[in-house]
Amino acid sequence: MSNDENPYTRMIIREKVSNLLGTLPREILSDRDKAIFSKITGLTQNRLERNWAGKDGIRGTEDDGRLTSCNSFVGWYSRMIIPANKHRGGHFLCLT
Repeated sequence: MSNDENPYTRMIIREKVSNLLGTLPREILSDRDKAIFSKITGLTQNRLERNWAGKDGIRGTEDDGRLTSCNSFVGWYSRMIIPANKHRGGHFLCLT
């Protein structure tokens, strides 16, 4: 399949990401925009606060106060733009 036929070229992926991000509010706060934040990250403000307070797990794991929503968000939008059966080894999304 040539790049012209491939629906997952970098240019097309960037366009899909741009279109998807354009549907979201410009700013989403976990404590204010609870429903959308939870939808796009799978996390809640309560879960983050428990983690940050050190009440969530074992030292040296993601549960020791260092949890952020960044990777969760990237995982959500990558699943939104590339169907699961099109990912190659879990590392297909590369926007550089």
